[in-house]
Amino acid sequence: MPLPESRDGVASRVTLLPYDENWPGAYQAEELRIRNFIARNVVSIQHVGSTAVPGLAAKGTIDIVAGLRHMGDAPACIRKLGALGYVHGIEFDSADHKLLYRSRSHSWTHIVHLVEYHSPLWHRYVRFRDRLCADESKRRAYQLLKEQLARECGEDVRRYTSAKSAFICEVVGLPHEPAAAGI
Repeated sequence: MPLPESRDGVASRVTLLPYDENWPGAYQAEELRIRNFIARNVVSIQHVGSTAVPGLAAKGTIDIVAGLRHMGDAPACIRKLGALGYVHGIEFDSADHKLLYRSRSHSWTHIVHLVEYHSPLWHRYVRFRDRLCADESKRRAYQLLKEQLARECGEDVRRYTSAKSAFICEVVGLPHEPAAAGI
């Protein structure tokens, strides 16, 4: 079932789906499409977020982090990814992070995070995924947190994402930064 959108294009309801074994294949297909458009600006593209962690429930949005050679390459990548149907979510941008999303039926299907390769944000995305994949207790704790937050913040996706930040920082070994981009 599609998620309803708020006026600014962000889904306004958090609905967690059970892990879907098709998510890795959906990522691989999208990575190939993206790589064909921005290959010369990118060092690495990775599947991150909950859909990248086997067994973890997720909103069903495929999160992708593209490690750019330099953040100065972001404007060219944003233009090129527009040809693939990605919309630049300017309201989510910071100096070291650009967000693009693709949607269908009022639901984000894919999110591309443009960050500089080997930057703190790059390491945060990749390290969090890797630690959840390697540690069942962390994965279970995150699952329970997500379920609780979906109940508490069900009508506010931004609050849901922000509320996960302290857990994410703890798992990756960083100080909690409330304004940090969610995963």
